Amino acid sequence: MIEYRKAKLDDIEALTELRINMLLDQEKCSGSFVGKFGNVNNAYLQKSITDGSYIIFVAYENSSIIAMCGIALFTLPPNTWCITGKTAYLSSLYTKKEYRNNGIASKLLTMVMEEIKNSNIERVLLHTTEQGEALYKKIGFEYSEDTMAFYPLGKDFEKI
Repeated sequence: MIEYRKAKLDDIEALTELRINMLLDQEKCSGSFVGKFGNVNNAYLQKSITDGSYIIFVAYENSSIIAMCGIALFTLPPNTWCITGKTAYLSSLYTKKEYRNNGIASKLLTMVMEEIKNSNIERVLLHTTEQGEALYKKIGFEYSEDTMAFYPLGKDFEKI
């Protein structure tokens, strides 16, 4: 039976493994980058789960984490489209391949969106793949025409 809950510090290794699998499903990366990514991810999760700036929900079966979905919480200066600046970045919605197409991602996303509503977050940002786009649109996400990005170290900095 699949169960759901918020992630705990004890889950960090399993979450990092899932995040590495998610990364490798999307991009080709060198072994040295994957190792560095794992170390940086562990440190990030340790700090952010502890201080509450990253909330991640997991699905598990037989005590093994099979899927995840998280939100990084931050505050921007007040502006016209988000008066309090309370913003979330939705990330790491990922399900192990053998568990996909069973509604697990939808359930996790629903749990995360409920957390967002309870936290009075005004704006939620995310990046999506083609595979995830329909799910996000279904719950009301839309493309923003006013956002740009800059990568001072280059977009593919140290990936390969």
